[in-house]
Amino acid sequence: MKYSIIILLILLSIQFAKADEATDKLEKLYKQDNLTNEKKVDLLFKLLVEYRNVLPMKGIDYARIGLEILEKEPRLDSLYRFRFINGIGDSYRYISRNEEAIDFYFKALRISEKSRKERDRAIALNNIGLIYNNIKDFNLALDYIKRSFRIFRQYNEKPLIIQSYNNLASIYWNDKQIDSALKYYNLAFEVSKEINDLVGLLHSYNNLGVVYLGKGENYTALEFFYRSLEISQNLKDRKGEAETLNNLGQVFISLEKYNTAASNIEDALSIAQELNAKAIIADSYFYLSKLYENTSNYKAALSYSKLFNSTKDSIYNVEQNRRIQKLHEEYMLQKKDNEIQILQRDKEITQILTIGAVSLAILLIFIAILLFSKYRSKRKTNEILTELNKQLNDSNSQLHEINLTKDKIFTIIAHDLKNPLSGFKNITTVLVDYYNDMSQEEIKESLATIKDASNNLMLLLENLLTWAKLQKNEIEIYPEKFAINYLVKKYIDHYKPKANSKNIDIVYNNGQEVYAYGDPNLLSIVIKNLVSNAIKYSKADSKIVVDVQNIDSKANFTITDKGIGIDKVMLKDIFDIGKGKDSRFGTEGERGTGIGLILSKSFIEMNDGEIWIESEEGEGTTVSFSIPAKH
Repeated sequence: MKYSIIILLILLSIQFAKADEATDKLEKLYKQDNLTNEKKVDLLFKLLVEYRNVLPMKGIDYARIGLEILEKEPRLDSLYRFRFINGIGDSYRYISRNEEAIDFYFKALRISEKSRKERDRAIALNNIGLIYNNIKDFNLALDYIKRSFRIFRQYNEKPLIIQSYNNLASIYWNDKQIDSALKYYNLAFEVSKEINDLVGLLHSYNNLGVVYLGKGENYTALEFFYRSLEISQNLKDRKGEAETLNNLGQVFISLEKYNTAASNIEDALSIAQELNAKAIIADSYFYLSKLYENTSNYKAALSYSKLFNSTKDSIYNVEQNRRIQKLHEEYMLQKKDNEIQILQRDKEITQILTIGAVSLAILLIFIAILLFSKYRSKRKTNEILTELNKQLNDSNSQLHEINLTKDKIFTIIAHDLKNPLSGFKNITTVLVDYYNDMSQEEIKESLATIKDASNNLMLLLENLLTWAKLQKNEIEIYPEKFAINYLVKKYIDHYKPKANSKNIDIVYNNGQEVYAYGDPNLLSIVIKNLVSNAIKYSKADSKIVVDVQNIDSKANFTITDKGIGIDKVMLKDIFDIGKGKDSRFGTEGERGTGIGLILSKSFIEMNDGEIWIESEEGEGTTVSFSIPAKH
């Protein structure tokens, strides 16, 4: 083993020397005289990429020089700005500076959306998802990665598809969804082998090693990690090499080969410190603490434990994560503003089409009258007129229905968005102007009002955006087997503060595990809307009962409240947005639009299920749905 370590160190020094040789060559080329701006920018981008795994901050310095040149060269700007901005984000991510990384990734996303380059957009979405995975916001991570995966699949670029498979697996693994993680790890591995993609194989070997290590199959894990180490050294991927050395250290700790474990982990720590890759540094400290604890060297174990905690805190702090999530909220608000503008343009187009259709109908009638005048048979003339009138009535009915739907949506946008925003303005004005005259309790109540209103507004905007996507057939379904209890409990816990503010008790009859077969993301929207509605329309000091069961090969969900109920007229058309129904207020003045129920019905039917409502006005409401329990 001693000689193996010496050989490994020699190989490492050779790899580092080759990396230095590559960067030296690029720097010499860059320093040449009489280079065109295009050549300079190209070399600066290559230096950014080359230094990403070696000295990320130095690569960022080169990128900033490149961005300065782009300010004067519009043609080069369109070719390179996205690559520089995205590359800076990659460099910050490699050293675990998540906040700076995601800021640049969102900038890259906006550039790609403006240029309408879908491949670039997919790369930015993928990288944003990686940051949310790093800070353990798995729902957002899955949302961004799946959106990027759909685009990569359209382009059929297998290296990018492999990357998506590995990223999806990593999210599921971190979220303890082991079966889903294994599914995507194996998909990534198979495609990597098919096209001999070394980067994909590097990650697949490492990921599969982690899986087998978790299952206690140490020697199988060891085999995968050694394959990963060999590829990372050949590719000069020092970050991947450090991660693999840490993983080897874990295996040797399990095998009680502590000297070998220490050697691997210390090598990983040395590389990570040179890269300033804080997440890997934190892992090395943790494994060294664990190693010394196993060998009863408690002083060293405590020392490394303290180093681990301080390093982890510098990466994952609450304030930084809050700022990262705020970037998502700002991006989504901007995106929803754009969607609203598109809806407004759609309404104008609909009006133009309506005028055109009516004009065309008038012209058709005029032509028909001219034709009818040629016939002497009154009966034949009447038959033709009757048929034309029927077609015209059908067209008018369809146009009327379209206008009702559009008018309903824009009524919601004009009224239900305007009122909360006006409320925000009034409350914040009072807070700014009279802050010193208000008690702490009054300030706290005002802030609670703002928080509650913002949550309701965000749910409304999300539902509007989802509804718009549904109308354009942009919603895709990815069914899988999953425990629906997890989703139900998640959204009950999410809305408990709101229920507590109305002194509402949510009783969840959660017995054995209940499995369903469907798209968990779409069903999340359904459950979130149904729980939110039950709280919104429940009376204070009442009770909501939630029940989930497997019955007759189906997953059945039921939520019952003792709220204001629904009258029979409204209940008849409750799932139809085009019937001109008025919005309803909750028991504490909360605004309701009905869009949540319409989305719920659509998504339940997309998952081969059905949804129904039983209600009596003034007595309460029961909403139920069922979907298949297996494929």
